This record gives sequence, structure tokens and C-alpha cells, in this order.
Amino acid sequence: HFRDFIRAFWVIPMLGHSVAQLPSIMRRCVLASDTDSTIFSTQWWVKWFTGSYMRTRSADGVWFTMTYLATQGIIHVLAKLSANVGVEVKNLFRLAMKNEFAFPQFVLTPRAKHYFASRCAREGDYYAEYDMEIKGVALRPSKKPPEIVKRAHALMKEIIEAANSNQKMELSYVYGVIYGYEQAIRKSVENGESTFFETGQIRELYKNMDSSPYVHYHLWNEVFGPKYGNTPQPPYSFIKVPLEIANVTEMKQWYENMEDQALADRLKMFMFKREKDKISSLLLPSSVVVGNMPIEILSAVNLRKLTYQLLESFYILLECLGVYVVDEKHMRLVSDFYRP
Repeated sequence: HFRDFIRAFWVIPMLGHSVAQLPSIMRRCVLASDTDSTIFSTQWWVKWFTGSYMRTRSADGVWFTMTYLATQGIIHVLAKLSANVGVEVKNLFRLAMKNEFAFPQFVLTPRAKHYFASRCAREGDYYAEYDMEIKGVALRPSKKPPEIVKRAHALMKEIIEAANSNQKMELSYVYGVIYGYEQAIRKSVENGESTFFETGQIRELYKNMDSSPYVHYHLWNEVFGPKYGNTPQPPYSFIKVPLEIANVTEMKQWYENMEDQALADRLKMFMFKREKDKISSLLLPSSVVVGNMPIEILSAVNLRKLTYQLLESFYILLECLGVYVVDEKHMRLVSDFYRP
């Protein structure tokens, strides 16, 4: 009875001229979107038709068919749009869009623009072997140790392959991978190694030198240089060391706990001259500290924060599997509750 009313005013076939005019609009069956694309899901059609989400020949047939119908629907909508703006009949189909990739498995993460998936086709051409699609800076970090990045990507592929073969992922296996890295990071830091610290480069010129990484060049030479050796003028590579110092009180405790009080006095003077009362991280010259990490710095390293920063992609993978471990203060890690 209300069909015409609903179609005319509530579920119209064409959107209004401005989406901003429709604050309550909802996209149905959309998995992810960006400014230039939308990724839609056919999983509900597969479940309705086959009774499960398992990969089967029938299931693939369902999502292939629904993708084709969606593509044809887009052609129709664009033709209607063209007709509404006065395009000649012979040119109604000149405005066109096509689906680019087909993802048999698509894994969302809790972070915007972070996901990974398997690609089986591009613009209608099928791949001989599935390819991996990994998006998001936290899943493709450039400053983390290559070994960690490579293992995280391998674990993503294992998750994809388990889903593709209708297998479940053993959580104890994922825990074991993360636990091993957590222990390796702890042992490396306690041994004074620099293997797992983030790296970068201090340039010779910045727009604002007094608030740039260049300050750490002066900090090293004035405070640590007399004891551990000076570093030459930038540019040079550094390793970033996060410190477990959140306030003035903890900074004061760091001064007091240093065995070398002459070094502590130099640090106090450096902070006083620059009107700073605490410091949360240090950019140390790689050429000097590799294999020779100052004991004064090791005592203040924020090991939990460092571990989280290095293994961030692994903790995101856990969240994809429905397990939320790390809290906002980085006070809970896998090794706190799991042992192999």
C-alpha cells in the first residue's frame, strides 16, 4: 500500500544532488570505501544461497554472479545520471566505471584505511596465483626491522590461506609468534643491543632548528659525548629510543638514579638551557651507540612502548581475529598472560 510513497521519498533510485543533505543515509553491503572507490561484500548472498561462508564452487558462482549484476547496475545508474543532465542518447554509456579487483578474502582492521586481502582478479583478468593486497602504514612500516615486517606479512598470508581452505586459525600459534618476538626484544634491550630500535636520519638543515631532531645532535655531544664519544656533524643515521619518562617527577628520578652524576649534571644543564623539564625519547647516533648503548639510557628505556611500536602490526592482526590485547598505555602484552 505504501510502496509508491516509500520509493518516492525514502528509498529513491537516484541520490540527491548533495550527499550532505542526507545525514541519515546508509550504504548497504559496503565493506570499505575511500574518496575514489567503494569495496562491497557479497558474503550475505553467499550465506543465503549456500548456507555458509565456506569457499566452494557454488559459493564462488554466487559472488561472481552478484558482482556481475552490481556492475550492470552501476552502468544503468550512470546512464540515468547522464540522461538527467541532458546527454544525447547515443552517448548515454560514455560515462563508465568498472570494478577493479576481486578479493576472495578481505580482512578489515579496527583502523581506517588499514586492511589486507587476497586478490584473484583485476579488471576481469584472473591471476594464476592469488596476490596479496596490504594497505595501511601500520601494516607496511618502513622503519621497522625487515625481519619483523616480513614475518607479519607471512602471518597475514597464513590467515588468508586458512580462510580460503575453510580452516580455523589456532590462536595459540599466533600467540606463540608474538611471544617469541616480545622475548627477543626484551633480551636484546637488556643486553644493550640496538637491533630492534627504530631508525632514521638527522638532516643538516631544518626550517626550525631549535625544535627539530637536530637538537639531539647537540644533546649527544654535550651530555653523552664526553663519556661515550662525540658524533660528527649531521647528516647521520640515528636509532630512536623511547624513554619511560612521563612527567617531571620521573625525570628527576632518572637524574638521581644515574651512577655517573657528572653526566646527570650535564643533562640537567642541557635541559635547563633549553627550558625543558622532561624528555620522552632520544635520537642516538647509530655509529656510536651500536653495540655500546649507554647504561644511563638503558635504565630509562620504555620497554613496553618499544615492544608495542615494533610489533604493532601483530597486535592489529590479533584484533582482526577478535582478540584485543594492548591497552592505550601499552601496559598489557601477550607475554603477560601467555606462555608456550
